[in-house]
Amino acid sequence: MKSFTTLLSLGFVASVASALPSPQGDPTPATPAKYRLSHNPVYDNRSMEIGRLACGGGENGLVTKGYRTLGDLPFFDNIGAAHPSSYNSLECGSCWNLTYKGNWAYIIAVDNASDEDLFVISDEANKALTRVNGRNEGIEQDIVDLDSAHEVDRACCGFNTGTQCPTALNNDG
Repeated sequence: MKSFTTLLSLGFVASVASALPSPQGDPTPATPAKYRLSHNPVYDNRSMEIGRLACGGGENGLVTKGYRTLGDLPFFDNIGAAHPSSYNSLECGSCWNLTYKGNWAYIIAVDNASDEDLFVISDEANKALTRVNGRNEGIEQDIVDLDSAHEVDRACCGFNTGTQCPTALNNDG
């Protein structure tokens, strides 16, 4: 009986110990966020007025920076919607490096996406980014999972920021 009680006590102590937080923090690495990609031909319209989009107006809007139409933006048609971009947001005009099956593109955020893990970009940018073995997977499937999405310096999207895009992310690198 004494052995059974000892084993039961040890089992209880082990259960409590495993439920307590580790003093060094959780050794399990965080799972990277999953991002999805879709497309909308509205972002292919060079003459569309930026003022009609979430990032058009306000003190931080793209119109106040001198961009009237989508075609006025550097790197048109690599543009679209990202979740952090909303009216008067500092994220308006942010530059994102999206990767998909070995392809990558810099995308300028000009509008707000409905979901925080979603990017909605022009059809042309989507075709270039998701072309794999001659197929436009992003157009065929409508929504695909990106390998990664990272905000990068706006210089990577052609804006004059006083810096250069890091070589590792540059088309020439």
